[in-house]
Amino acid sequence: MNAPDFWYGVGQATGYVMSGWAFSVVSYWYGKKRKKRSTHDSVEQVTAQSFRIREFMTELRLKTSASRAYVVKFSNGEETVDQKGIIKKKRICEVCELKVMPQSQVFENMPISRVPEEMALVEKEGPSWTLVDSLPHGEFRWLCEMGGVVAIARLAIRRKGELIGFIGLDFLTDKEPANLNEAMTYSSRLEWML
Repeated sequence: MNAPDFWYGVGQATGYVMSGWAFSVVSYWYGKKRKKRSTHDSVEQVTAQSFRIREFMTELRLKTSASRAYVVKFSNGEETVDQKGIIKKKRICEVCELKVMPQSQVFENMPISRVPEEMALVEKEGPSWTLVDSLPHGEFRWLCEMGGVVAIARLAIRRKGELIGFIGLDFLTDKEPANLNEAMTYSSRLEWML
């Protein structure tokens, strides 16, 4: 074995070791970065967030003696002919008394243009308490009556001034809860959960 062959072999071995080390470092760094990205919306986080929202809505329902409490989130649906987005609403969490049937399926991905009466209540400042009998005849009133609802309350959830959803409370009685204004101020707690 002559000297050039020896150094050639050492160079090759060093190259293998260095490339293996570099590959390990890059793989570790990429894996760590990718892991951060993939855990952002992990199943555990989504489940924990859903649980916190459900806990909050249960607490709100019990505080106000509502028969049904829910959180509605707005989303941009498909586009119309003139390329404008259709804003839809979806109940992401609904908590009911045992004697009350959930209505989430009825309101699933419903365009907000179908319920202008409800949107008028949502856009009011502060919680809006309304008797169902005082609503104008239309689809929204009919849906409330079909659910056995006597009175409703709505409170907008805003993020940076933009309406992103609302809290809804349905009551089987026409008596407004004394603590409605206080209880509905919880919407700021939901702002960053949506």
